[in-house]
Amino acid sequence: MKKYKLFYTQEVKTFLSELKEQISLENGFSTAYKFFKELDKKINLLSDFPNMGTFDNSCGLDFIYHYPYFIYHVVDHTATTVDIISIWHGARGYFNPSDYCIDN
Repeated sequence: MKKYKLFYTQEVKTFLSELKEQISLENGFSTAYKFFKELDKKINLLSDFPNMGTFDNSCGLDFIYHYPYFIYHVVDHTATTVDIISIWHGARGYFNPSDYCIDN
């Protein structure tokens, strides 16, 4: 099976950059490094297993979970791409995926 290419929205890139800085400041560089290494490993699994996430029927979004974050993404099987569109901390309350809904 062909590997899927991963794309990150600018919002996600900015969030990850800020999160890396925050974790480094609060818990040290080694903790941030370990967390992001594991997060990257989890997200990269989508290249080989794009259907591994949980599908939200109400909106057409998939998500995977890496404690304590939900990684929302859209799989395009025709283009063989996975777009990472949001990363949401579980303690932030309800994620409203309607902001990212895809019109079918």
